[in-house]
Amino acid sequence: MNNPLQGETIFFSGFLKDDEGNPITDFAPYTFRAFIKSKMLPTTFLFSTDASGDTQISVSTTGLVTWKILPTQSKLLQGETILEIDCTETSTGTKRLGKTIVFYVEETGISKHINF
Repeated sequence: MNNPLQGETIFFSGFLKDDEGNPITDFAPYTFRAFIKSKMLPTTFLFSTDASGDTQISVSTTGLVTWKILPTQSKLLQGETILEIDCTETSTGTKRLGKTIVFYVEETGISKHINF
């Protein structure tokens, strides 16, 4: 991933695969969540397959998982940013997947001036 800039739309996508390497296409019994936390600023975002609007994670019939951070959200992120992904069985609360990814959001001159 190239380091995105504050104020840009940041897209996330990928396939979750089973032990045999086949994409998982049925997410009906699961809740998929992505938690994003900026380490330099107090900003956090939670995206979920249960959510709607600009925090919803979409899963296609082929198993492609996608969501995005809007410019109004990314301008609130700076520097080292943590992405925690988890997949939980909705009925039991059993965690089926957990992964942490670190990426960086580069500061822009424009976004420096949005907070007065």
